[in-house]
Amino acid sequence: MSRFLDASWHRVAQLKPRLADHVDVQKHRYRGHPWYVLVDARNARSHRLTPAAFGLIHAMDGKRTLDLIWQRAVELAGDQAPGQTEVIQLLGQLHANDLLVCDVAPDSAELLSRLDKQSRSLLWKNLRNPLSMRVPLLDPDAFLQATLPLVRPCFSTMGLVLWLVWVSFGVALAAQHWQELTGNLADQIFSAHNLAALWLTFPLVKVLHELGHAYATRVHGGAVHEMGLMSLMGMIVPYVDASASAGFRDKWQRVLVGAAGMMVELAVASGAMLLWTLLEPGLLRSILYNVMLIASVSTLIFNGNPLMRYDGYYMLADWCEIPNLAGRGPQYWYFLINRHAFGVHKPERFDATPGEQRWFLWYAPLSYLYRLSVMLGIAMYIAERYLLLGALLGLFYAYSLLLLPAYKAGNYLLGHPTLAPHRRRAVLVSLGTLTALCIAVGLLPMPMRTQFEGVVWLPPQAQVRAGAPGFVRTIVAAPGQWVQPGDVLVICEDPDLAAQIQVYQAKIAGIEAQRLSEWRQDRNQAEITRHALLQAQADLARARQRAADLILRSRSSGRFFLERGPDLPGRFLHQGDLIGFVVDPSRDIVRIVVPQADIALVRHQTEAIQVRLAERPEHVLQARLLREVPAADTELPSPALATEGGGQQALDPREKSPTKAMNRLFQFDLGLIRPQQLDAADTPVLPYGTRAHVRFEHPAQPLASQIWRRIRQTFLSRLAV
Repeated sequence: MSRFLDASWHRVAQLKPRLADHVDVQKHRYRGHPWYVLVDARNARSHRLTPAAFGLIHAMDGKRTLDLIWQRAVELAGDQAPGQTEVIQLLGQLHANDLLVCDVAPDSAELLSRLDKQSRSLLWKNLRNPLSMRVPLLDPDAFLQATLPLVRPCFSTMGLVLWLVWVSFGVALAAQHWQELTGNLADQIFSAHNLAALWLTFPLVKVLHELGHAYATRVHGGAVHEMGLMSLMGMIVPYVDASASAGFRDKWQRVLVGAAGMMVELAVASGAMLLWTLLEPGLLRSILYNVMLIASVSTLIFNGNPLMRYDGYYMLADWCEIPNLAGRGPQYWYFLINRHAFGVHKPERFDATPGEQRWFLWYAPLSYLYRLSVMLGIAMYIAERYLLLGALLGLFYAYSLLLLPAYKAGNYLLGHPTLAPHRRRAVLVSLGTLTALCIAVGLLPMPMRTQFEGVVWLPPQAQVRAGAPGFVRTIVAAPGQWVQPGDVLVICEDPDLAAQIQVYQAKIAGIEAQRLSEWRQDRNQAEITRHALLQAQADLARARQRAADLILRSRSSGRFFLERGPDLPGRFLHQGDLIGFVVDPSRDIVRIVVPQADIALVRHQTEAIQVRLAERPEHVLQARLLREVPAADTELPSPALATEGGGQQALDPREKSPTKAMNRLFQFDLGLIRPQQLDAADTPVLPYGTRAHVRFEHPAQPLASQIWRRIRQTFLSRLAV
């Protein structure tokens, strides 16, 4: 019975509390278990209680003393009843939120102190996150109630059907104009005039977004008493406090409130898409483009993301029936660490179902890592344009997301009374874990790899091209036949060339006869005739060479493939036209592009190379480095490596070429290593132009050095510092 008692119980035992008149009680079910929600009608705040806690609150009628209420709870529930310490904590929380009324006169000074504390809490919250500051401005509830009859039909089944049809229509229009919408996307978004239009358009779209939340709350009976402005990543946008929806008994009503803002934006995006297709290029069309971008891509990526505390998070929490998912996740991790690492067995269990505990395990770390990456990414993006501001913002986020949590963890470890009996073990476990982590990250060598994209490449000698203009007469080598250097592949003919050769031969014979006669009579004229003979002989040699070039021969050994197929005979070919390939599978080449940041690793620290073709990713081929193009270039070997072709390299929006990359890249040729037991003629031929994924194995290094190398390269490439 000692665990139920508290030394300060005598201070509250004779109080006769009751719930305030402005508090409404709702019974909810979460994951099959009953819970009770106290809704404050003044500010629409809600507070969730367990059945045991609500049993105490329900017995508080302003007539019975707190001691009598607690003793009856112990008689009914026995060991399951809350202890005196838990009752005092519950009373403190309800009192701090003005949900209880007692039989003693209110302390005006204490009330003013609480109001001042709430104001300081709001100010501190704004200072902790300057990119998400909130400034309440007005109470929109009267306006919402007056205009609700006009909006209520939108929240019916027919309204949902019409919304689906309208948004589907917008998606179909976007698909039809996809190339025009996404072509030169970066240049369209980040141009100076478009950024100004985006800055002005964003708040207007978000007004409609927030009204969607407000009306969805009001249509189901909730009140919305706060509307104001907030700073969101440097932009001033409106917000409404729709927390009254937490008191809705039906979870799908709560999900609808979270989704209403995004649904409104998607409907607006569809309307903007329709008008955009009807207008000519100009200012209004540019504004509509921004509206589409904000109301579709932006709202789905940010508002729809459940890892940040926006609409997607609240929808997820309501759908999986875990209120305060983001807050309880870290608490569960603290419980696990205390229990299993530090040996603290009080409390004996964490107040959560097994299903909730599984959610807490993955959501808490993923949410933290995602929030950290987004905040540092924002700081890096701003630093590219305003170095000092981005650096200050990065330091602030490093402090709030890294240093401050570490400082709080240290204070908890060294000073929290819960750890008093186990502090030695807690400190030793923490130091041991930190030491092991430092050794693992800073000293233990870890595999280091880099990965790039390339294409299966044919060397120039593998290409069979027409050596002279003419008509194809005969295909000597059958397609797929193995040929050797010098073997005849295709014979072409040029009837005019044969006649020209006869003319040159007759001309040479006449000049030789003329030169013999002049040699006896006029030596000077004979010398002039000799030069004419040499010119005629050169013309004949060129004609004979063109005749020889009409016979296409293989320059290497390999399997012969025709480019144009069996309809080639009889076709006229210009000089240089490609007609086929001679491919030696044992000499396949993969040409890759390497960014400047990784060029030193590829050149000097390569231990092994593995290649996987996009068509057959399950097969791993070994390769060796053959050659390197000595200078970096922006020209890609193939359009398949560009983002438009499914690759990784962004194209320069200022160029129309499908192979002009944004950044300068180095090109390397890799030779595939085939098993020695395979004969070259039996080796399968890789399809020319296929995308290949290439992984370079480098000497193992500790993770710390690998991470530092990437950070240093990022600063050098993006910030030039």
